Amino acid sequence: MVILTTSDDQYIEPLRVKVVFNDRKDTITYYTFDSFVYPNTINIMYVDVSLGIGQTGTFKIEIEDSAKAIDYHALLAMKIYIYAGKTQQSYTPLIVGVIRSVEQSRDDTGLQTYILSGYGLAIVFNETVVNWRKSAFRQSLDSLNPSLQDISHEANNLVRHLVTSRDVFPLQNSESIIERYNLSADGIDIRVKDFLSTVNEQNVESSHTMNLLSNAVGGMWGVDRFGRVFYKYAQFEYSPIVVKDTVESTDLADRTSYFAGPWKRLISIKKEDGFSNRLFAKTSSQTIETFIELNSQGSTPLLDKAAAQMWVPSASKFTNMGFLLRKVGDPKSTPRNIVQGRIVHDNGGYPTGAEVISFTIPIEDIKRTPTPIYQFDINFAGVDVTVGQKYWVILFRRGSNNKNYVEWLHNNDFSTNTEAINRVSAISDPNGDYSSWPGLRWNLHTSGPVYAFATFDSLSHLVYAEDPVSVDRYGPIENFIDVRGLDDNRTIDKYLHTYLQFSARPIIFYTINRVTIPDSLFMPGQLITIVDNLGGMERSKNISAEIQEVRYEFNVAEDGLGTRFCEIRPLGYYDHLFDLEGVCS
Repeated sequence: MVILTTSDDQYIEPLRVKVVFNDRKDTITYYTFDSFVYPNTINIMYVDVSLGIGQTGTFKIEIEDSAKAIDYHALLAMKIYIYAGKTQQSYTPLIVGVIRSVEQSRDDTGLQTYILSGYGLAIVFNETVVNWRKSAFRQSLDSLNPSLQDISHEANNLVRHLVTSRDVFPLQNSESIIERYNLSADGIDIRVKDFLSTVNEQNVESSHTMNLLSNAVGGMWGVDRFGRVFYKYAQFEYSPIVVKDTVESTDLADRTSYFAGPWKRLISIKKEDGFSNRLFAKTSSQTIETFIELNSQGSTPLLDKAAAQMWVPSASKFTNMGFLLRKVGDPKSTPRNIVQGRIVHDNGGYPTGAEVISFTIPIEDIKRTPTPIYQFDINFAGVDVTVGQKYWVILFRRGSNNKNYVEWLHNNDFSTNTEAINRVSAISDPNGDYSSWPGLRWNLHTSGPVYAFATFDSLSHLVYAEDPVSVDRYGPIENFIDVRGLDDNRTIDKYLHTYLQFSARPIIFYTINRVTIPDSLFMPGQLITIVDNLGGMERSKNISAEIQEVRYEFNVAEDGLGTRFCEIRPLGYYDHLFDLEGVCS
């Protein structure tokens, strides 16, 4: 471990850069540049990398190509790996990204250069639209409470499904999010087990969905510098690095940085800077509208037939339905693994009237034991019906053989006059394919059974949270939080209180444009200590701040494509309860 010695003229080893150009699936490496190596296959003159918490990260690269060695059209969409280190052996990734623009420049000197600009690979979430709706199964068909046994609705499993599934997009069977740039899902922390009962993200960028799932648990997400999608609880990454204003004989090279220019500190309770101490959000809760049947003593395999159930609504609108279903074996379907359904008007006592709406149920959400299913495709956002009028709900054929099929459970009662109570059921004869409707023939069952089915609606209401000490000291500063996509009261309540934990404290912004680079590089998320005796930030006060942004600039004209300085943007909080400045838990 090196001890930095005395004077202002001390030598600081420059940070060097390496750049690797791959195709987006990492099957081909086109170019590699290493500033420790001469000559290189390409000549890089300038590299700029900006990183930040909650940001995709950006980069800019200038390449001199008077030898015309580069096909600049092919540069678009190339995957970029940028490394930095003070020795060739200590290279560590700064960013993994993708090129999004190429600018060609012909200078009067006879040089030809290309300037490449792009983003870190979290940009794939901004460039991907999802249609994703998931509801945990209920404790029973007549319960509004989700079953905590549905581990697919633990937050980490929801994120894993989002990034690995091909069935969460408007165009089905597209490349999954991680397949698009050969990403890994290894950064999804299995310890994030918060239960989120309902997620409803309709035609939104997947970055919106990830923000929602992170805020709901007090977490953070992104794509790290190793190409891993991460999702974890927000926590400080404690670092031994100290940024200080004076050189001391005991300073260590791997953990000491010095101010190399002016800096500023701003404390704010502006709402636009993120401060708020009273929060509101709108959420919804379900109400039971109609039960057709709750019992499940019998079942009908949807192996070579469709089943239909008549009902008469008691409310003019419903926003969800429930079925008791069970799968046997592995009843996969193509191109989508779904059970298809329709709601139709009655036509002379048969399920052949005009369609009200169609819907789908993912087979992966149907269990091998009778399960209350409240899981539909994104088109099912609410249905207006006429009270007292007859309707039918149909589930179509789903099964490949007598070992692999889906069952719809019923009450196993074949002796009740269901025509008298408008609960007639029907079985198609034969076929039962979704595409065959409305030409299917139906056999009516006027003495049962009745299939397990229910309808639900939702009511909106306001949720509220505040920090009373902060409100008393600074006055109320209110904010309405967008929680669309979450329909669980407990989740939203936790969301607001987690948000309030930091938003109700005055925020401290540091602008530090030039500091020396320690051997242990600055990275976003690190918690560093700041010491400036003239600024009233003595070491004894132990003032800490979290690095929100860091920028590295390598320029061959200044330092042989190396750099001894970088720019950082730390952030801290003022804890009004204890009159302490720093990052408080």
